[in-house]
Amino acid sequence: MKVPSCFYGTKSETRKECKKILRKLLKGISLADAVAEYELLDTKEIHEGLFVLDNGLAFKNSYNHFFFSWLIYEIKLNRPMSEETYREDMDRIFYQLIEHDWSILQLSQRSGPFWYAATWQYDGRHRWQPYLRKLCEFWDVFYGEGKRYTDGLEPGTLWEENGALQSILALLGVPREEVDNHHDPVDLKGLCDKHNLLTMEVVNNPKFLELYPFKE
Repeated sequence: MKVPSCFYGTKSETRKECKKILRKLLKGISLADAVAEYELLDTKEIHEGLFVLDNGLAFKNSYNHFFFSWLIYEIKLNRPMSEETYREDMDRIFYQLIEHDWSILQLSQRSGPFWYAATWQYDGRHRWQPYLRKLCEFWDVFYGEGKRYTDGLEPGTLWEENGALQSILALLGVPREEVDNHHDPVDLKGLCDKHNLLTMEVVNNPKFLELYPFKE
């Protein structure tokens, strides 16, 4: 992957840069423009550091990692008072974050329900399939990185560490034994196609409306 340098470094360094990026995003500046000033680092050429998908509390500040976590953490901290504005900002930022391999990792942490929850209070179903489609598109890249991902504990593959993916698959009805399977699917799209996950009607599906009587 080619990753903007703002996400590589110590916890304090990367968080500081992510705060700057978020301020730009909340002003309406595009993600591409917000990170344009940073050089691109090739993850294959940088052997030091893991891809941190959670906020990295388990790592000392002296360690250099790719922190794919602070931007989402800062979004949660900077939630505006208006619920409508908050949801509009979330959607605008979400659809930019799924456009690149490095940026979709920002949406792949164990706090995935922040984006994908389906409860009586919050309906994130419209994000399930766009996220899955893009994850399938980039899967070969992610799979090629091996056991370099972490949620803040032990490193593993993206299949093992991606709590958001596991949550969405379970919500879409994939059998638990497949969701919990420790053998990585080399072909994620094949798994999605097997269960019709990318084309099924989700937003108006009576099954989901019955399971999650969303609050208007």
